[in-house]
Amino acid sequence: MIDAPSAQDVYDSVMSHLGHTDALVMAAAVADYRPRVTSASKIKKEENESAPPRIELTETTDVLRSVSSSPNRPRVVLGFAAETGDQNTVLSYGAAKAKRKGADYLAVNAVGADIGFGDVPNYVCPEPRGVSSDPRWGNEGRCCPNPH
Repeated sequence: MIDAPSAQDVYDSVMSHLGHTDALVMAAAVADYRPRVTSASKIKKEENESAPPRIELTETTDVLRSVSSSPNRPRVVLGFAAETGDQNTVLSYGAAKAKRKGADYLAVNAVGADIGFGDVPNYVCPEPRGVSSDPRWGNEGRCCPNPH
C-alpha cells in the first residue's frame, strides 16, 4: 500500500514505478481539478460577508495520459473513466477518452442519479492501436460491453 493523499502524490508514485512495470491497471481516477491555493486551517465565514469566498481551481496532472506518453510506458495500460449521460453519450465519451489518453483499454462506468459503482453496466473501450484482436471487443475505436 502506498499512501497517496493527493493527485500529485498519485502521479509521483505511479511514475516512479514505471521502469519495472509490465502492465498498469488504473482502478480509479483522481479529481480533474484542485484548489489553486490551499489553507492549513478552516476558511471561516466572516460576520459581514455577503458572499462565500471565491475558490479558484487548477487542473491536476493527468496520470493516465502521462503514463501512456512516458518512455517507460508499460506494454498494456488499462484506464478508468466515470462518465455521465445516456448510454450513447457515455460510450461516445469513453471512446474519445481512450483515444485521447492513449490507453489500450478504458473501463467506462456510467455514473449519475441512481447509478454508480457496483452492479451497473461497464464498458471497455479498445484504443485504436488494436492491442487486442479478440473479436468480442468489436471494431477498433468503439466501446463494447465488457464480455466478462
